[in-house]
Amino acid sequence: MYGLINMAIRQLVIDGHGAEGWQTVKNKASLNEDNFELLTVYDDAITYKLVKSASEVTGKTADEILHLFGMYWVGYASKAGYEPLLKLFGPNFKECLANLNRMHEHMGAMMPGLIPPEFEISKEVTDTEFEILYKSQRLGLSPMVSGLLEALAQRYGISDIKIEKIQDLDEASCRFKVKWS
Repeated sequence: MYGLINMAIRQLVIDGHGAEGWQTVKNKASLNEDNFELLTVYDDAITYKLVKSASEVTGKTADEILHLFGMYWVGYASKAGYEPLLKLFGPNFKECLANLNRMHEHMGAMMPGLIPPEFEISKEVTDTEFEILYKSQRLGLSPMVSGLLEALAQRYGISDIKIEKIQDLDEASCRFKVKWS
C-alpha cells in the first residue's frame, strides 16, 4: 500500500493516543520508520502489522481499528491535498458511490502501482437503499470499507446511515446493504 495509508494510520493513532501511543504501535510492529513517503509503495504486510499493533495498544479489535480508519480516511485524504479529487465524486451520496471507481482511475494516473478496490451499486432497492458490491485483492478490509462509506455519507449530510455487510463473496470481496432515511 502507499505510504499515504500508513501515514494516515500513524496520524489516527497519534490523534487518539499521542506520540507515545504511536511509538508503542511502531515498536510492536517492529518498524523503524517514523514517517512514510506518501507516494511510495510499501509492502501490504507493513500496513497489516500497524493495524494489528494498533489493536493491541488501543484494546480495540482489528476490525474496529479498520472501521475507525475508514471513517478517518475521508477527512485525512481531504487535508492531504485530495479535496479537489473528492469533489469529483458528485453532488450527492448516490453519485459519489457510482463514481468511486472513476475516482480510483484518476488516482491511478498519479499513483503508479495503485491496486484499488472496485465498487458497484449492484442493486437499487429505493432512492435511499442500495446494495454495494466491493471487490478487492486485499484480504480483510471490509470493516474499513464500512467506515469509509459511513464517512462519505456524513460528508453529504447523511447522519442516519446504516451499513451492513450482507454477504462475503470470498476472503476479500463482499456485499454491503446501505440504507438511510
